[in-house]
Amino acid sequence: MKQKISQKRLLFYFILLGFLPLVCVYCVFHNQKKSLDRALLSLEHVKHLGVIKKRSQGINNHVRRLYQEADHYYIDHKLETLTFLKNEQEAITKLISSDSFPGDERILNRDAFLKNNSNKLIFKELGIETGQGIEETIEVLSHPVEINNEDLKTILDRIEGNIKELHPPQMLITDFSLKRKETLNKSEVFELSMKVLKREYGR
Repeated sequence: MKQKISQKRLLFYFILLGFLPLVCVYCVFHNQKKSLDRALLSLEHVKHLGVIKKRSQGINNHVRRLYQEADHYYIDHKLETLTFLKNEQEAITKLISSDSFPGDERILNRDAFLKNNSNKLIFKELGIETGQGIEETIEVLSHPVEINNEDLKTILDRIEGNIKELHPPQMLITDFSLKRKETLNKSEVFELSMKVLKREYGR
């Protein structure tokens, strides 16, 4: 009986030993397959990054060409020269020039405010960063200005509208505040504060 059991065990061990090389081969194959999969995944990742980099370079080159002829003094020439609330200015001028004008001090002060630099866009530089042929400047309004809906549209068009014939640099609004303002004639007027990023590309 013991001999039979021993023979059965021996046969079991032989069978087990016969499977062992197959198990080892499977483990080696599985590990190699995992390594190959990782290598292929890394290769796909590198290829994907290469496509993204190439596409990004193409976009960067396009943007550079687009803004290459930008006016360095665009803010001075095209933004700080804007005049706002023209309809109100005309109405006040007409009122003051009429014989029936009572000489109201508030109206005279409002007229002066609208016609001098108190209600002009005046930007000041907060900081400049340069690198890789790009110069970035943070520009902030030195004081709020009063505008109406049409004025706001003009400002936004000139900053982010990319009116090519004006040769603007690349500009992005980074901070923006608009508050409703009470006026003497009860017209719709807003007080505007803003910060802008100006980006210029080397030629």
